[in-house]
Amino acid sequence: MSSLQAATTQADVQKYHAVLDSLNGAIAEVSHAEQELYHRTALQTQQLQAGQQIYNASQAERRAGADYQSVDTDVMALPTSGVHQTLNWGTSR
Repeated sequence: MSSLQAATTQADVQKYHAVLDSLNGAIAEVSHAEQELYHRTALQTQQLQAGQQIYNASQAERRAGADYQSVDTDVMALPTSGVHQTLNWGTSR
């Protein structure tokens, strides 16, 4: 900036304006890249959270399936002979 202010010819002023324009362009590029990185990071965070939710749901389904399998195994282990016989509650034999 001080070089621009100290410029004595129009050519020097144009040269320093070109340098400033170039620097402003580079700053804008860095800012744009920073914003892109910020948005990409936010998207990846959302994707990771969604993946975690899917994993948690699949684990809950797996546990429920194992519980149902356990109940099914227990039910299948019940005796099946005489299930159609009437029980005589309260009568002694």
